[in-house]
Amino acid sequence: MTSRTWNGSNGAYSNAADWLPFGVPVSGDVATINSGTVTATGTDLAPNVLTNVNSSASQTELILTNNAAIASGDQITVRAGGTNAALGAVGTVTNTGVVSLAQSGVSTNAFLVVQDQPGGGASTFINNGMIELSNSIGVLTANPSTPGTQANENDQIVNNGIIALLPSAGSQLGFVNLLSVTGIGSLRVGAGYRLEFNRAVGAGQTVFFEPRSTGSGASVLQLDNPDTFAAAVAGFTASDSIQMTSLPFTSTSLVNNNGLTTLTFSSGGSTVASIKLRGTYTTNDVSFSTSNAVNGAVVTTINTSVPDSTTAPTSVYRWFDTLFGTHFFTSDPGERATVNATRSDLKAEVNDFGTVNPAANDPNSEVVYRFFDNVHGTHFFTASQSEKDTILGTRPDLIFEPSSSFLEHAVQLPGDVAVYRFFDSKFGTHFYTGDENERSTILASRPDLVPEGIGFYGPGQIVPI
Repeated sequence: MTSRTWNGSNGAYSNAADWLPFGVPVSGDVATINSGTVTATGTDLAPNVLTNVNSSASQTELILTNNAAIASGDQITVRAGGTNAALGAVGTVTNTGVVSLAQSGVSTNAFLVVQDQPGGGASTFINNGMIELSNSIGVLTANPSTPGTQANENDQIVNNGIIALLPSAGSQLGFVNLLSVTGIGSLRVGAGYRLEFNRAVGAGQTVFFEPRSTGSGASVLQLDNPDTFAAAVAGFTASDSIQMTSLPFTSTSLVNNNGLTTLTFSSGGSTVASIKLRGTYTTNDVSFSTSNAVNGAVVTTINTSVPDSTTAPTSVYRWFDTLFGTHFFTSDPGERATVNATRSDLKAEVNDFGTVNPAANDPNSEVVYRFFDNVHGTHFFTASQSEKDTILGTRPDLIFEPSSSFLEHAVQLPGDVAVYRFFDSKFGTHFYTGDENERSTILASRPDLVPEGIGFYGPGQIVPI
């Protein structure tokens, strides 16, 4: 491993002479940029590189362009000090690693900037990994290619992974997005954070209020344009609030349907906005209040009397077993860490379900039971109580692992995918997928995998990080 530092000029990441010691960072290196604007093109970034972008007296930027990719083993930390620091994306940029936005200054911001292409074409940052904000006022924003003009309205973040606002002691900091967010990922709001949306958020997103065990202080979801907010909100409890600015309405209504509560705001008989809450809330659980902000905007605050949650969400992770050609799944974070650290034969893959599993009090949740197959070294899952009981009575080769069971849905709710189960007739094991394309490919090309229908329904997608 070599620690390389950029010399402070404005130039190309691939220029070996601008790094000290001489040489472009390679796999295993630590790359530090303390000043200047550095542009990385295409595959300039090697896998398994830790990159630090630190601002001091002048703004520091790392700009990724022309299909640049942040690999699964990469981590880019953008830390704002004496002035702003930024990670820029021009064209299409894909992240399957970790991007961290942090702050050490008092009045500075760490930015993820989706910038127009030369000539004004739209750019897209695809997040299939993690974007985390820790002790930071982080801003996801769009910039025009020509200063003083309007950024392309189609600049966007496609979030298929996780954007996490991580709480830190005593922090009342926040996150603002100034461009649209689409995709099928999740945004997790730690205690004490404010998540502000002022552009459109797609229906595939889930905003999850983290349990109180992760920190202290009120969590706020601020919607400056609530009519463009289509995401679902999960984990909404007494310490959280949803604030909607400049939304004129004359009446509200609440409807429950299959574990989803929809709050509708109307004016003159027409719907002006709706908020979807995962879970069953009643009119006695939800309250509304209206006030005028300092700038004169009307603010409507939604609160609930539902008690705070203390149970952290779980996710489901998937690996390919390179020795046996089978797959391994777990929802245990400790087991996941152990596998990543000690099992080089298990390769992490994108899993298609279980971004944020249901809470135990979700009326539509069901337990998915896990068994260890001590003959094949794989795992078996079932959401059927009767199948579980039969296995316990007749299959001593399948060892029940209750601590590794998890919750999914018995019925398909908005944002859920069907998780299909296949019997592997070659190995005697099972395979699971929530990806319709993968299922179609298996049905067309893998006669050794016998379909056994839908096992259960799971929210969204999780990616290994």
